[in-house]
Amino acid sequence: MSSSQIPQTLTEINREHFNIQAATYDSGIRVTIAEKCVKAILEEFGHSSSTDNDDDDKQETAASEEQEHSDGVGFLDEDKTQVLDFACGTGLISQFLLPYVHSILGVDTSQGMVNVYNQKSWRQGLIKDEMQAICVDLLNEEGEDPLNGRRFDLIVCSSSYHHLEDIKSATKTLATYLKPGTAFESSGGLLENVTVRTAFSFKKLIKSEGVEREFEYLLAKGRRSELVE
Repeated sequence: MSSSQIPQTLTEINREHFNIQAATYDSGIRVTIAEKCVKAILEEFGHSSSTDNDDDDKQETAASEEQEHSDGVGFLDEDKTQVLDFACGTGLISQFLLPYVHSILGVDTSQGMVNVYNQKSWRQGLIKDEMQAICVDLLNEEGEDPLNGRRFDLIVCSSSYHHLEDIKSATKTLATYLKPGTAFESSGGLLENVTVRTAFSFKKLIKSEGVEREFEYLLAKGRRSELVE
């Protein structure tokens, strides 16, 4: 690689790294972490199912949904909820979350990751309107909206914030892709009712240090203010 081809920005470095990692990314601890992340999302937001036939269950679900919304928390609905999976990678979060929502659009700056995501979706027999990924840099796009005005009920971002140069600016930009009053699951700007809690923890061997360390995954959540134009 010539000096002119060497990645200069953090975004370019990440893109190069994950293009290389894409083909072998889905392995071991990453799958487990994705499952735990989605479990935490479901615990936080709750979900409804169109297959619920029992009247009592329906009444309980409706009461629960009303309470969730009154608390400013989104409620996942497999017939309605549209999700943006930011920094989606190969789609691990998307594939575990899809049964509980209507549709998921994944976005990532790595074309390699997007290719794997879409290949997995195609193998599962999913159509683009259900689960699809596109290669776009939402945080650095200028001019026209790369998503053509599309807005979402929920935005999720997992295992990616530490790759961003400016977390505050990134969150503010992502919040603009929410429908007013809907939820962002990760971290603050244009957001209200922001909360943070430990979702789960896991132990991992740090080979360079020769020791096992415990890592915590935090679930940060807020919703876009309804008082936006």
